[in-house]
Amino acid sequence: MAEIGHIGARGGRNGFNLVEVVLALAVVGVGLVSVLGLMPIAVKAGTDSLTQNYAAESVDYFLHVFATTLKDPANDYRNWDDFGQLLPADKPGAAEPTTAWTPSPWGNTPNTQIFYGGDRRQYYKIIRLGIASGHPDFSAVYRIWTSPLKCWRYEDDAWQEDDLDSSHARAIHLEVSWPAEAVYSQRRKTLYYLEVFKPI
Repeated sequence: MAEIGHIGARGGRNGFNLVEVVLALAVVGVGLVSVLGLMPIAVKAGTDSLTQNYAAESVDYFLHVFATTLKDPANDYRNWDDFGQLLPADKPGAAEPTTAWTPSPWGNTPNTQIFYGGDRRQYYKIIRLGIASGHPDFSAVYRIWTSPLKCWRYEDDAWQEDDLDSSHARAIHLEVSWPAEAVYSQRRKTLYYLEVFKPI
């Protein structure tokens, strides 16, 4: 009678032993912890980028509204003197109005509120409301100051620099710092500049 061969014999291994499973889980765990550790950084970077865009948009809007207001011919260009000529020649310090913020008579929209303060109207606060929530989602403080505009003329075989008359031309400097709720030293800050000419 012929001999029957051994049935079910295996030449290799199937499955994993406990040590291999533990090592694989450890590697996966380290990867997950690393990814989760990066999440707060990614969220902060996204938030910073969003607020940076808000700040740039708000300043662009404000400066053009401010320039248009200064050049308004109503009342013999009263805004040029009351809001432009009144500005200090140096950057305002860190001390901001705490309660004496006056609602701005111009520049407000249903989602944007503007206030000014300071003895020379050198501080402005902007609050942007969320479209859906109606709650503030961005707030910033502007520090505004002014300087003479320079012009060059060629006279006596040489170029000479002059200051333009401040009653007709001003350089407006603006520093935006946000969020307004934080102390000044802990805010993010950016500088902007705009030249404004009063029509003659």
